[in-house]
Amino acid sequence: CHTFNSRFVCAPAELYCNVQLYGPVQSSGLNPYDARRACDPKEDGPLCYKQMSWIEEYLNTPEVKAAIGVAPQRVFKACNMGVNQAFLLQGDSVRDTPALLPELINNGIRLLVYAGVADMMCNFIGEERWLEVLGTNFLDEFLDAPTEVWITSSSKTPVGTVRSAGGGGSRAGNITFVAVHEAGHMVPYDQPEAALDLITRWIFDLPLTTDFSTSFL
Repeated sequence: CHTFNSRFVCAPAELYCNVQLYGPVQSSGLNPYDARRACDPKEDGPLCYKQMSWIEEYLNTPEVKAAIGVAPQRVFKACNMGVNQAFLLQGDSVRDTPALLPELINNGIRLLVYAGVADMMCNFIGEERWLEVLGTNFLDEFLDAPTEVWITSSSKTPVGTVRSAGGGGSRAGNITFVAVHEAGHMVPYDQPEAALDLITRWIFDLPLTTDFSTSFL
């Protein structure tokens, strides 16, 4: 797929990957977005989170649509299977999409990649590995960068690990990878304090490895 970049090659590759890799995960009875939890589709819904139905109901209320400027006839879905199938038929999930990033990163766009360690769908091991071969000006520095403990600013709690290149220790970094402990795919749901700390520091370009005072947030 990466060699030919054609849907005629990528779509079969994607189907094979789905059967061989995702198939066993989805048939395990576990939540593919959080390996710590079981998933009962009848109780939890097709995405293994009953909260998704709450979000759909909320975003489809006329008052909310009016407040955010959505046409009344528009229907929000947490996962639109028609769109999902269109991506599948193009083989998009196995295309070399990281190849789009080096030019952006080399021109100053900062990249943050984070993953909950219990997430099987976007697993933290694979996420870190593709960063280790991402051909940017920061690759050598990222490969040499140590994995450090991340402690939240407010409660001083260790909540994960961080590995970063660029920034010289005084900024958040140009390429930063974060593994969030005790979290699955829905990091803000599982670790709200950690998620707030992560996004706040990233917005203000502050390193996660620095122990700020409680006045930071």
